[in-house]
Amino acid sequence: MWMPLNSTNPWADQFRYNLFAKFFKKALSSQRHGKLMQKILIVGQCDFDYQRISFVISKMYAAEIHRADLFDDAIQQALEQPYALILINRLLDLDRSEGMEILHELKSNPRTDDIPVMIISNYQDAQDIAVAAGASPGFGKAGLDTPRTFELLSNYLAPKQS
Repeated sequence: MWMPLNSTNPWADQFRYNLFAKFFKKALSSQRHGKLMQKILIVGQCDFDYQRISFVISKMYAAEIHRADLFDDAIQQALEQPYALILINRLLDLDRSEGMEILHELKSNPRTDDIPVMIISNYQDAQDIAVAAGASPGFGKAGLDTPRTFELLSNYLAPKQS
């Protein structure tokens, strides 16, 4: 039987609140100006691609977009923020390291293993390897502004409210 908050049992209220907060913390990370904002981390993109990806996401979704350039920064931000989605470049722009290393670290850490992660790559074999390692199906920059990309992102992000 469901009991509303503010019942006579404050312990039960706290338990229900914590359960609700834990369930929704990844997808409902912050609120601005009355609109729901979800946090997204974009990792390893050059300035041009970061701006393109941010623009495409922000025109369709109520999103607060964060950026990380390297492995350590990405892991630190993922541990500190409740992200609804993390998008990792196949090869990080600054040091050309493998984005899969970040995916492996995120999926092996119990504090971050439940965050949805996509690899950004036009190569289907890279997408297949990422999915096998625990990523969600991702997309490539060539198909950034396509219905398929919006369908994939909509699995994790709520659309903007008019």
